[in-house]
Amino acid sequence: EDLKEAKAQGKTLKQIRAAKVGVGAPVVVEEEEESVPAVSEAEAEATVAALKLKLGEGAVEGLIKAGTGLERVPLVQLMERARSYYRRAALPQLVADFRSLELSPMDGRTLTDFMHTRGLNMRSLGEVARRAEDLKHVKWACAGEMVTRALKWLTRCLLAQTPTER
Repeated sequence: EDLKEAKAQGKTLKQIRAAKVGVGAPVVVEEEEESVPAVSEAEAEATVAALKLKLGEGAVEGLIKAGTGLERVPLVQLMERARSYYRRAALPQLVADFRSLELSPMDGRTLTDFMHTRGLNMRSLGEVARRAEDLKHVKWACAGEMVTRALKWLTRCLLAQTPTER
């Protein structure tokens, strides 16, 4: 059922924003409908070739089989649509689910699992913490995970600079 829903989501941004993502009530963002632009066959082939380089053969074949027409959208516009969906639908939906208590991260591990399950990057922790300002447990989990990841990064840098004895 989720796969059928995901295939239908590629047709317009309005459908994507109104679709239910994961659990909880959908977050609907009002905005004009965007359809797949008309492009020449040569432009479409160039976009498909670029997508195959970036995403891999299997992912592009799946996109084509879905019948959304998104493989014909210029790469720059496709990236902008993905960013817009991420910012306007995916992150607000996650926070809405935290707010409804359908998901409740108690530590960095569960927060990471919730985000990765939904395909969200951990670099969005600051945005999740900002949007969940009134949810202290989520804000603390985000802050703890950010500190942990920063310390891990610093430790790796320090260890990389340490001379090794042979």
